[in-house]
Amino acid sequence: MFWRERARNLIKRGITMQMTFQHLIDLIDCSEEAVNNRRQIVRDVLNRIKSGTASPEEKKLLTNAMKGFKKSAVSEGEKLSYNSILCFYFAEKPLKAKYIAGHFNVDKNTVFRHIKSGIETLTILLYGVGGVCLLPMGESDRAGSGHENARTQMLN
Repeated sequence: MFWRERARNLIKRGITMQMTFQHLIDLIDCSEEAVNNRRQIVRDVLNRIKSGTASPEEKKLLTNAMKGFKKSAVSEGEKLSYNSILCFYFAEKPLKAKYIAGHFNVDKNTVFRHIKSGIETLTILLYGVGGVCLLPMGESDRAGSGHENARTQMLN
């Protein structure tokens, strides 16, 4: 929410600001550490929901995020992530991973991977750009060429 406050302050002082996506990224800390901290916050709130100690505001916030998650879940993997989080955290009697795995006919480790993926999705839904881990300028070029080189080596 920092960028909103900054934009309001600039407008109050009569300074117009043309926000570009890059400027938004610069204003929000999208480092791996910051995004991991946000994911941990989401995980902590989910655990409070599971244990019944979450505040009504936390429940409402995560319930709304889950509604958005449900609408955006298109692939089978996304649907499994959504259902795993629903069963693991939101069920009246939360299921253990081994029971979720049995129900969806997958391995228990697959359930945990999908829960992790679902938490990443919820973090993006809750924090927007602040939930996405972005590489600094220039690193994406190097990373992309590395992936391309690895792919080329595999093909040869």
